Amino acid sequence: MRLNRRAFTLVEVLIAMTLLSVVMVSVGTTVISLNRSISTYRTALDRQNALQTAETALSTLVRFAGANPYLITTSSTPGIEVGGAGQPAGSVRLRADFNPPDGDVADQLEDVRIHVASDTLWARWTSTGSAVPLATPIRTITWQFRNASNAIITDAALVNAQARQVQITLQAPPLSTGGLVPARTLIIHLRSR
Repeated sequence: MRLNRRAFTLVEVLIAMTLLSVVMVSVGTTVISLNRSISTYRTALDRQNALQTAETALSTLVRFAGANPYLITTSSTPGIEVGGAGQPAGSVRLRADFNPPDGDVADQLEDVRIHVASDTLWARWTSTGSAVPLATPIRTITWQFRNASNAIITDAALVNAQARQVQITLQAPPLSTGGLVPARTLIIHLRSR
């Protein structure tokens, strides 16, 4: 007598479940790995965007530093000031009379102080304003000033009088996966010198 088979045997069900488990584990592992890769990529992209934002802003501000069409000779003479009393390490003040040229450095973008703190690039846009975040995450900013003969200026007091070129290096925090530290280096020739 022949039996009509309408159901799976227990052995067939166990084999099918085992195969399905193996497939599900491999799919799950692939999805988790893909999710981590996307997260790392987004973090790297955010850091590159922060560096590009900082690069764009700094190149404009530094290029005009020292612009003085009305020959201002007060205490707020346009120029570059490295550091300063009570200022964060690596702080640079950029003064210029260009927005619009009117014989003072009191307008927006004419008296800017740049510094890095807490993985953020900060900018104070006017002499009386408070610092606001410009780009994040930025871990460090390094300024190197060069004179007309391309020699590095080591004395901060001589920067305003002698600087003709500025090299700025910006670094973002390293990625958690290791590898290279995202960084950008700008070399800017000062227009108003």
